[in-house]
Amino acid sequence: MLKTDWAKLWLLCIIVALSSAAMGLLFLNALFMLLALVALITLTVRYPIIYLAAISLFSAIISMVIYGSPVGVLFLGMVLIPGILMGYKAKTFSSPLGIFSWGMAPFLLPLALIMVLYPQLTAEAPIIIAEMRRMILGSSGTLGLNAQQQQLLFASLETTVNWMLRLAPGIFLTIFMMLVLFALLGAMLVGPYFGAIIPRLKPLFLWKISELWLLPLGFALFATLLGGHWLKITGENILVFLVHLYAFFGICFVDFYFKKLRISLPIRLIIYLFVMFAMVVALPILALMGLVDSRFDFRKISHLTGSSGNII
Repeated sequence: MLKTDWAKLWLLCIIVALSSAAMGLLFLNALFMLLALVALITLTVRYPIIYLAAISLFSAIISMVIYGSPVGVLFLGMVLIPGILMGYKAKTFSSPLGIFSWGMAPFLLPLALIMVLYPQLTAEAPIIIAEMRRMILGSSGTLGLNAQQQQLLFASLETTVNWMLRLAPGIFLTIFMMLVLFALLGAMLVGPYFGAIIPRLKPLFLWKISELWLLPLGFALFATLLGGHWLKITGENILVFLVHLYAFFGICFVDFYFKKLRISLPIRLIIYLFVMFAMVVALPILALMGLVDSRFDFRKISHLTGSSGNII
């Protein structure tokens, strides 16, 4: 093997190992999970299985030693297994949808656990809020908060925790799907650099969502507005997922016109960065764009691609 190949192999292995060491670091763990999935897909496609097995075992041991067996199992189920499965399907030249589906399969277990434990999670909201209140009170002097500011913070905290737990299934489904999708897109992007041949999707700016997704959207709206307690919660969780889904296709819609106007990539990245900071405002606008485009097809995707143009 050429020296440069060894250097690239070490780079991929280091990324996987760092991901296992970062599993317990809030926010950073999501970034490293994404990078590790991309690295594992590329490793599986490009290099002999012995290297994949060695770094997988080594990384699992690292996460278990640092954080204990539960986190080690979490790393195995949410990083190693999905990455290896996606890499295997890519290596056998499965369709991008097949690669994505196999990558999502391991995440069905944690989603099922969230659903099973959902009543218990929501019931423990007061305990979680009380513990967070205690932590804030303990550091209020350091933060310089007066009594009124503390009350406002407590009220905001209670609302946030209650809604986060209430919408947990929809939130985690969205996170898992985005993680797998961006891992696949990332592997497609970096694959040629490592000499890995990975089945490719058509460019994002040509993606369009099918009108059939209006059916679950209609059900979610009906359940949220008119349903009973559990039906209302079900509708709200479906809406959380669908809003993010339509917003993603709204970004594809916007990117099409950015390319048409020949706006350079650095400028587009800066604009998307501002969108991320203004997500509360941008998300519903992008979702509305994706929703309207699913019906009227302003870009005439079917004419450009010679097919319906729908991705899902």
